[in-house]
Amino acid sequence: MEPHTEFIGLKDLDEFEQSTVKELAAEYLDKILRKLKSLDRVVYHLKVHQKGGKASKYSITLRAFTPEHVYETTAFDWNLPKATNMAYNEMLNEIEHRSKKKNEGKDLSKARKGWKLFKFFGR
Repeated sequence: MEPHTEFIGLKDLDEFEQSTVKELAAEYLDKILRKLKSLDRVVYHLKVHQKGGKASKYSITLRAFTPEHVYETTAFDWNLPKATNMAYNEMLNEIEHRSKKKNEGKDLSKARKGWKLFKFFGR
């Protein structure tokens, strides 16, 4: 089964905004797949906040589900594409951070070689 993006709350947007969000989601799904090989699905949850007036504030919660972990980020802005980009970039940063943290301390061969050189030169 190929990973896909589920959209929640897109019915509150007009057609142009929906197509913009879906294009951005498809673009970022490719980037997420490069970093996560075992991705099950991505959930894009949108909330539109209207406090009177013409402008709307967009709140986005993004979740990426893998067998090992659930990655979750939130972003909000008055501009929908900007909020979407912020949420996906934060997701990519969290994935990178988690993968570095998971791989930290596993390969000690370089550190051991450095220690041997350190002992050899007597410092």
